This record gives sequence, C-alpha cells and structure tokens, in this order.
Amino acid sequence: MQKIDASPDGLMDNFKSFLNELSPVSTESWNRFSTLFTPKILKKGDYYIKEGQIANEIGFLQTGVLRAFYRNNEGVEYNKHFFLPYCFIGGYASLISKIGYLTPFFYLNKIVFTLQINNSQNFC
Repeated sequence: MQKIDASPDGLMDNFKSFLNELSPVSTESWNRFSTLFTPKILKKGDYYIKEGQIANEIGFLQTGVLRAFYRNNEGVEYNKHFFLPYCFIGGYASLISKIGYLTPFFYLNKIVFTLQINNSQNFC
C-alpha cells in the first residue's frame, strides 16, 4: 500500500500524480489549477454532503473511506458505494441540476480537497 504524505504539499503532490496518470498536466496548468483547491479536513462521522443538500463543490478523496448510502422512509440505511483514495467525490447530479442530493456521503476517516464550482467557472 502506498504511504500517504499528509502534509499540505504532499497531499497536493498525490493529487498531481493521480491527474498525471490520467493525462499529463503541464507545470503551468498545474500551477493555475492547484490554486483552485482548498483542503477540507473531515473527522470520522462528518458528512461530506447531506441528504437534501444542494452540492456546490466536488472533492478529491486523499485519505480514508467515504460511504454513500440511501436511507428509506423507516430510517434503514443501504450502502450505495464506498470511496477509497484516490478518487473524485461529490453530488454530481445535484451540482448540475441544483436539486438537493438524495444520497448522503458519510466520512469514515480523513482528508479531502475541494473545488468550489463557482471559483472554477472562469478557469475552464
């Protein structure tokens, strides 16, 4: 298993490496793009997005585990997905539609980088 450098610079290096595996990112592009992200530290039990919340960001999971789940009318929870590092997370349908998200994301561990969508609109 890969050791994670949890320092702010180390976390951004992990994120940059992930993106470079998908498609090479120039230094100039990375320097502009990386400034759009803000670390968000979540504690065990925190929600990344709650049921009914309208999403306004996407995240990149650096460490820990995030659980997406459904809750029925009786309050019984059904797991939809477990997210592991390194991956993008967020309420994408809510982000686009501006309708409250139906599947909460419950954080089981630690660090996420987030991109506020209104900040990125001028970047693209």
